[in-house]
Amino acid sequence: MKHGKVTDVNVDICHSTSLPTLTNNLLRGLVKSDILDTCQDMVSDLILAISELSKLFFTKTSGIDPIFSKNIVPTLAALLRMPQLKVIHMAAIKSLGYFISQSCIVPTRMHSFFRELIEYNIIGSLVSNIQNVGSKVTPTHLATVQVLAMLVNPAFGNTFSFPWKRGPHD
Repeated sequence: MKHGKVTDVNVDICHSTSLPTLTNNLLRGLVKSDILDTCQDMVSDLILAISELSKLFFTKTSGIDPIFSKNIVPTLAALLRMPQLKVIHMAAIKSLGYFISQSCIVPTRMHSFFRELIEYNIIGSLVSNIQNVGSKVTPTHLATVQVLAMLVNPAFGNTFSFPWKRGPHD
């Protein structure tokens, strides 16, 4: 190991091509099961691990790996429709934010990801989440507003700018 990274790619399991498929299938199976409310912390950690894992497979030439972009949108759509599971709902919103911020780096290559967001009505789920705020604003509402802001005005790290207005220095 040098500088906190594994130098031998055969030893580094994070770059295994089967790891994204296995984690996505595990999450999809848990979402379809009836034990989801009893293992919220584990599912929340799995959701966030998948979004962190997607960063390893991200490239500027192709964007988010298709294994993640095709499988995670339907799963996140199902999780966003379960606001009664607070921990999982918050993890799904954060994970969606990770995927959106990665997609905004190469928006022309990730048009299918944004199309799937519209097809699965994820934007509608997010908007309905903030419509019923009431008198108390929760961290879930704040995260939802931040994710919607990234969709409206694409994020590049912490700096918001439209992709077509980025200069050669960005």
